[in-house]
Parts: sequence; structure tokens; C-alpha cells
Amino acid sequence: MRKFQLEHVGVAVTDPKAAAQWYQRVLGFEILHLVVEDDASNAFLRDDAGTVVEFWQIRGVRSIADDLTHHLQLHLALRSESPLEDARYLMDQGATLVEIAPVAQNGDQTVALRDPWGNCIQLAKRGAGSFLRR
Repeated sequence: MRKFQLEHVGVAVTDPKAAAQWYQRVLGFEILHLVVEDDASNAFLRDDAGTVVEFWQIRGVRSIADDLTHHLQLHLALRSESPLEDARYLMDQGATLVEIAPVAQNGDQTVALRDPWGNCIQLAKRGAGSFLRR
């Protein structure tokens, strides 16, 4: 069996430049590449862990956020030591609250928000019983 590594996750947005600048200013992501043109634009960003996200827009292609009916359909999950406090910070920066989930049996705490372009962000603090805990 061949093994692959995730290179990046691409998300269609209405304004890649503005989204990239927000993720840089608010979340601390690094903008690796930014191209803004009339028919197509894209921005590649990287977080401190090395995960790369691409925001892109091509004329005539809808943003994925337009078709999301639930925040779990597609979301960027971000580690947070204090999901409620971090949610307040993000809301002060233009995000909107979607859901504060009850604490799970394994201790996981999550808060769902939408960024200013409607994309879903999940703030996650993993409990002692979580397989995702580091």
C-alpha cells in the first residue's frame, strides 16, 4: 500500500485575499503565496504546525460556505486551551457563533463558529480520554 501525506486543504471563498489577511491577523497563519486576478485568485497559508490551507476563487464557482447546512460538514478544527475565551476573541474579530457543544464524556470541549466568509471553524480542547489529545 502506498502512503500519502496531506499537502493542503483547499476551500472556495468569495475573497481569498481578505480571507488570507484575516487568518493571518486573527489566527497567526503565515501567507505563503497570494495571487489576485480578475478571473481567479488564490492564497496559501500555513499554521505553526505546518498545516497548509488554500483559499481560492474562480469566477462562476460558488463558495463552499454557500452550500453548508451544518458546521460539521466541513470545518477547520483549531486547538484551543480555552474554547469559550477564544470564541469570544474570534467573535470580536468578525466570526459568528454557531454552537457551544456540551462537554463530551471523554472531556472534549468544542465551540463552532463561522469566519466572516461563512466557513466553519471549530475550537477544540481535547479531554484526557480523547484519542486526539497530545
